[in-house]
Amino acid sequence: MPGLKNFTAGDILTADQMDDYVAKQTVMKFTGTADRNTQTSGVTREGMVAYLDDANSLQVNTSGSTTWSTIGPVHGVLASWTPTVTQSAAIALTVTYARYQRIGRVIHAWARFNITATGTANNVITIGGLPATAAQSGVAVGSGLLQDASASVNYGAVVALYSTTTLAMYYGAQDGFTSGANEPLAPFGGSESFFAAALGSGDMITFQITYEAASDA
Repeated sequence: MPGLKNFTAGDILTADQMDDYVAKQTVMKFTGTADRNTQTSGVTREGMVAYLDDANSLQVNTSGSTTWSTIGPVHGVLASWTPTVTQSAAIALTVTYARYQRIGRVIHAWARFNITATGTANNVITIGGLPATAAQSGVAVGSGLLQDASASVNYGAVVALYSTTTLAMYYGAQDGFTSGANEPLAPFGGSESFFAAALGSGDMITFQITYEAASDA
């Protein structure tokens, strides 16, 4: 009985109509995911809309069962995430800012962090901890900046999905942007990269990305 019913004077409102045209087509309000799942168990319908207090987010049911797609946060601060960095092994860092916004399967994310340990030269620098697994690797998803504290140099970069769960930052290979040279892009830290050095304490990385998540959430 989904759809719109235009009630007219004298119509009798049945329990089924109340459920289908009113209760199941309103924006329901829950304290969080567990509360939503408990209260909607067995009565979900594709297209239902719920609001979660703890995440300040709207969610739309996409399957008629337990799958919901997030739109939010719709107000207040954006959701937090925790970036990780690897260059041969995990590297300690201090996160200054890491926020994201999810609209269905579209993820918009921003981050800035300072490296507080040392990596291993000639190894690709990858960034993990993404807010959601990506639908596809090898896709350019944003731009960023690596600040080499020891050399007082800033490197602008293209940010791409190195895998469905990690990012890499790409810059001109070998001798940089030398006039007339063929300059393929290579990931920072790798042996073919213009920046093949090890990350060091005090280095800073910042970026913004937009990508497609692999599934609803």
